[in-house]
Amino acid sequence: MLRTRLGNRCVGGLIRTPYAEKHYPDLLSNLTPTSKAKRPEFIRLCRQFLIRVNIKALFDAIPYSLGETLAANNCLVSETIRNSFATPLIADKHYLVFSTPNECADRCLELLDSPAKAQRLREEAHTYYRAAVCPKEAMRTYLTQALA
Repeated sequence: MLRTRLGNRCVGGLIRTPYAEKHYPDLLSNLTPTSKAKRPEFIRLCRQFLIRVNIKALFDAIPYSLGETLAANNCLVSETIRNSFATPLIADKHYLVFSTPNECADRCLELLDSPAKAQRLREEAHTYYRAAVCPKEAMRTYLTQALA
């Protein structure tokens, strides 16, 4: 859906593995050539993009890349984040919410078509990262809550 609606402005897809190549060749990423790509290279590439899309993890767990997305100063477009960090993320302040593929494309287009909105969302999300997610602040919050 994103590739259809966003055209060449959409970069991403499944990581290239033998299984993905066999079963989902049309969904392969145009970003990472193989599953053996180096993590620093992946993070460097992610910092270049305005928007990152997040989908639910198993049992509504925090997706592994959520902290990276916030740290990289990307706009976050996500399904509702039910389980979060010690300080919850706020929809429409720290990230934009979608529940269908069409809504996801709509939210991405919103940000691409409104640089001011994208900048505001990036600033709020990165401020949230510095205050609640970076390791030092996250540990401080968890210890404060545990000792209260």
